[in-house]
Amino acid sequence: MGQIDTRLFLRQFGWDDFWCGTLLGGCGRPLRPKRYVTRVCHFAHEANPGRDECHRTTHSADSADHLFIKAHATRWLAAHGHEVRGELRTLGHCHGDAVDFRLPRTDMFLRFELHSEDYRTWRKAADSLGAKEGRIEWVCGQGDHLARDMLARRGYALLVRCETEGNDRRVYIGTLTDGRETAWEPLVDQCRMTDKGLVTPTLGTLRAGGVVRR
Repeated sequence: MGQIDTRLFLRQFGWDDFWCGTLLGGCGRPLRPKRYVTRVCHFAHEANPGRDECHRTTHSADSADHLFIKAHATRWLAAHGHEVRGELRTLGHCHGDAVDFRLPRTDMFLRFELHSEDYRTWRKAADSLGAKEGRIEWVCGQGDHLARDMLARRGYALLVRCETEGNDRRVYIGTLTDGRETAWEPLVDQCRMTDKGLVTPTLGTLRAGGVVRR
């Protein structure tokens, strides 16, 4: 934070307590805001020589995307008649490698997989998950090699990313197909959850034109 932003923040929230978020891979211990003139203002752990080291490794804007995806997707699904709660999964990288939703009404399992395992491990886990949950709708992180598997299997793949808008991170779904630029569309405003899965406007157009199978 800059000095002006820090002053405004402390003026509004200076009496609140702050903690190193465990859902972000943090240690759960208290944090204190640090104001500087020659350095970037930031939060820091309280001095405690005897405490264990905090193992949180990422501090960028996208380090909390799993929480924004969970919150936005929960509200979006509720608007489509699915009153469900998302579950965060760890696949060996960090908290929130994946966000899962079980949709009993349509016998479907929706997974946003943000940090994938290696392909062989993923394929084995996917087969096991499919046998347990039934149909799975996969939405992959950007640059994920799993998206190429989806593309080869059904002619398209769904991707997810978040963009900062004010104090929020807006969720976008991308439709990846061969020979076309990936189209990114807002999840909440433009995408639909149907009996056949998550449908973006672009995917709906491609299906209607026979470019990809229904």
